Amino acid sequence: SVTASAGSITSYLPGVAISAQTVLLNASGNVGSQATPFAVQSADDGEISGQIGGSGWISTPTLATQTAVAQRIGALTANGSLTLTADAELRVLRNLTATTGALSATAGAIVMETGATATAAGRVTLASATNVTLGRVASALAAPQGTASIAVTAAGAIFGNTGVVNLNAAQAGGVIALNAGTGIGTTLDAISFAAPNLSARSLQGNINLRTASTTRVTALTADLGAAAIAADGAVTIDALTSGGAASATSTASTLTVTTLNAGGGTTLSAAGLVTIDSATTTLGDLSIASTNGGITASTLNSAGALSLTAQGAIAATTATSGTTTQATSSGDTLSITSLSSGATATLAGRNGVTLGSAATTLGDLTVSSSHAGITTTTLNAGSAARLTAQGAISVVTSMASGSGATATSNGSTLNIVALTAGGTTTLSGSGAVTIGSARTTGGDLSITSLTAGIGATTLDA
Repeated sequence: SVTASAGSITSYLPGVAISAQTVLLNASGNVGSQATPFAVQSADDGEISGQIGGSGWISTPTLATQTAVAQRIGALTANGSLTLTADAELRVLRNLTATTGALSATAGAIVMETGATATAAGRVTLASATNVTLGRVASALAAPQGTASIAVTAAGAIFGNTGVVNLNAAQAGGVIALNAGTGIGTTLDAISFAAPNLSARSLQGNINLRTASTTRVTALTADLGAAAIAADGAVTIDALTSGGAASATSTASTLTVTTLNAGGGTTLSAAGLVTIDSATTTLGDLSIASTNGGITASTLNSAGALSLTAQGAIAATTATSGTTTQATSSGDTLSITSLSSGATATLAGRNGVTLGSAATTLGDLTVSSSHAGITTTTLNAGSAARLTAQGAISVVTSMASGSGATATSNGSTLNIVALTAGGTTTLSGSGAVTIGSARTTGGDLSITSLTAGIGATTLDA
């Protein structure tokens, strides 16, 4: 035990200043200095604790004649800033506190025991030559632009104790930055955080994050692995890049994605509105869902299947899939300006479907509206084409199918400017049926109006 009740604790000789079973450092001033940290070693079952009135710079070196010596922190508080360094492991048994300043820890490995805390008014910086295991880390700093309230860097992986918020910078201006070599969190134990802003990158391995709050992710990058984030609040992602699968979920609010590029199957979902500027998978499917809201997307490009499912309205500018496409609005409208599907496409909107151009390279193209109509400019199906609606059906430019075609309006009119089908074709409307030209290269052509007339310019069967 070393006490400086009216001053600081310093050392000037090289090597270890104190080596003991347990070390207690109490000073009204500083412990160590930035130029010469106070070198301390405790036993393998001991600890370093103390109360520092100023700031503390404490190191635990491993001398050339020694095996690795861990820095074991029991309860250590500095009124100012606190800087810890260790050649080997730094283990936090209970708590680290920098009351008014920053907290920095650099070591060969950093491990926080279950229930351990690291708290600072200023920036918290944790850096490890191998892995970091987080307990509860908190910073009250509103980070200046380009900096972070909490920064964790590991040449290996970043893990977290379960059942707690591992990283807390929930104040306005709070920023968390994570950088790892081999992964951040696990599928079973994601890193839990609370902050309005976060960035995370793993060079190898997966990223798994979760938060109960609203957050903005400026960059989420898993160069060679999968990336996943789950939130209860609203999630905004500026850029998500993964070498493998990707997942982003808001269980109780909205999801907004500016740019997504994934090397595997991707799932984007929210309870509320899902808004996507650009989402691309170079391998695997792309699935987007909203349980209580709608989906708004500019560009969707899936190497595999594309699936859009929402209770509310779905609106997409450009949608492309390598295999099948499914888009269903169970409670509102469906609108797609341009669709290109590698295989069967099934499109449905309860309150209406509006299509610019829609094409399937292989497979059927099926479009339906259970309570309203269908309006489309150009349809081109590699196999059969089927249009079914309660309201009016209008094909403004052309409709083509590799095999048969069916267009049925159960409660209103049918209007097709030009139709070419490779098989038997059936066209019917409850009201008037108007056909510009209709041609089948194989099979019959049948046209029916239940309550009105049929107007046609050219029919060829």
